[in-house]
Amino acid sequence: MKAAKVFMLLVMLSLLSACANKEEKALNEAINSGDIKKLETYIADNPGGPLMNKANENLEKMMIDQAETIFDYEKYLERFPEGKHVDDPDVQKAIAALEEVHKVLTDSEITEMLVKVGNTPSSPVNPNEKAIIETPFGKMTAIFYPQKAPNHAANFKRLAKAGYYNGTSFHRVIPKFVIQGGDINSRDANKGNDGMGGPGYNVNAEFNDLKHEYGVISMARAQDPNSAGSQFFICAGPIPHLDGKYTVFGKVVEGLEVIEKIVSQPRDKNDNPLV
Repeated sequence: MKAAKVFMLLVMLSLLSACANKEEKALNEAINSGDIKKLETYIADNPGGPLMNKANENLEKMMIDQAETIFDYEKYLERFPEGKHVDDPDVQKAIAALEEVHKVLTDSEITEMLVKVGNTPSSPVNPNEKAIIETPFGKMTAIFYPQKAPNHAANFKRLAKAGYYNGTSFHRVIPKFVIQGGDINSRDANKGNDGMGGPGYNVNAEFNDLKHEYGVISMARAQDPNSAGSQFFICAGPIPHLDGKYTVFGKVVEGLEVIEKIVSQPRDKNDNPLV
């Protein structure tokens, strides 16, 4: 009887050891993959497990090492509000930027921004200049076509330099059509006026032979061809019927998957994302 008990005990210890080895193997695979989502899935599937300290330490390091945008740092802060990297210069810089981005502007603050734009000189875009568009869904890198639309490219650069686009949202998203943004009104408390704002001046049309293909950036406007201001749209699919009728001035060349993430968000009856 004693031998049987010892045998059963040894078998149980062996099974426990096998389970622990399996769990540690799964954790190491998640860590070695460098995939944040995979490691987060492991943590969610093993709440309170004996390897949680190791898992969270590696997740924190991974999130910091892979952070590229202020929104990546925001996710880090949400996950580790008292993390060991909170006081790092890059994190503190991101916190300040996030406060500005998430700030709801008053009418007077919007007016101040328009004055700031007016005081920002316009300068030509060089062929090697690029725009970085950071979103909660990832980062997009865009090139310009100054040889085709010099004034529109320079206008986009001017607005970005003035900080006009910071905190604005893509207020109109339609699958297989466009994601449209660039309206300062998307920063106030009234969602009903999104799509009606502008910088206080217009840019004359520079229609060209560039096609409205996936990822192309073109300028939004009203019925008047010369009514473009600050709002732009990124094509979420080919839109040939807009060719020659709207000014193409750039194209997203990296981060195209971000377009699909944005355009897939739930939206209201005006195609304004609910997030």
